[in-house]
Amino acid sequence: MAETKCYGWSVGSHKNSGQAAVPELVSFNVGLCCRCGPHKLLIVGQKREMEREGNRVMKRLKKIICWTAASSLLLVFLVSAPILWGMRPTKGPRIGKYAAPRAALLIIDIQEDYTGPQAKKRFRDGDRIVRVSNALLAQAQAKGTVVIYIKNVIDNPIVSVFTGGLNAPDSPGTEMDSRLIRVPGAMTFTKSRSDAFSNLELDAHLRENRVDQLLLTGLDGAYCVNATARGALNRGYRVTLFQEGIATESSKSIEKLAQSWREAGAQVKAGTGEM
Repeated sequence: MAETKCYGWSVGSHKNSGQAAVPELVSFNVGLCCRCGPHKLLIVGQKREMEREGNRVMKRLKKIICWTAASSLLLVFLVSAPILWGMRPTKGPRIGKYAAPRAALLIIDIQEDYTGPQAKKRFRDGDRIVRVSNALLAQAQAKGTVVIYIKNVIDNPIVSVFTGGLNAPDSPGTEMDSRLIRVPGAMTFTKSRSDAFSNLELDAHLRENRVDQLLLTGLDGAYCVNATARGALNRGYRVTLFQEGIATESSKSIEKLAQSWREAGAQVKAGTGEM
């Protein structure tokens, strides 16, 4: 019989001494252990048990990693999906031809959270666009041009957490910059997407006032101003953007943005804001 060295617990003694049985860790040769008489041996496969425990730990760890990764991806999706969707220009019915068409000046997102003294996300060119916008507002008021203020409101609770309460509903920072000229009778429309035309009431108001040309200033040139301009072009409006009255904090320069607006069919005016 082949002899193999094994380890196990031996209960009892080799001789019938009458003493109490004391478990002992002994080594024995499997092929010869029968000489010792009938003993109750429990061979503990420690290595195998450790391997099984290791496998269980690894399975639990893999589950934790999978759940963590899935949760992270879901969170990224919940935050980024509304933002990416909200950046797209909208489409709508094209405007008709009016007998006496009018122009409208849109002041886009020049709000306390961006350009005010307590701004949460300050634009470095905030003072300039307020100054240029006020020059345009004064001209519009003198000429009887339709004036519209557009303000952004972030009402998605998940996005609001990641933006630190920026543009929260009913927040003082969501109001238009207090330095802007307030034209009596001018309408204010809110939006929760980049394109101001996502608020259908804006388009209805413009049609009601026979507006076929939009004059745009505000921020951000790469996002809300850009999307609103393209949303207007999609509906057949003529669009003029005042470059000096538009700011951007994006990686795109205002010059490149201006070129893209021209290519889309809009007019871009340089200078300090002559209508």
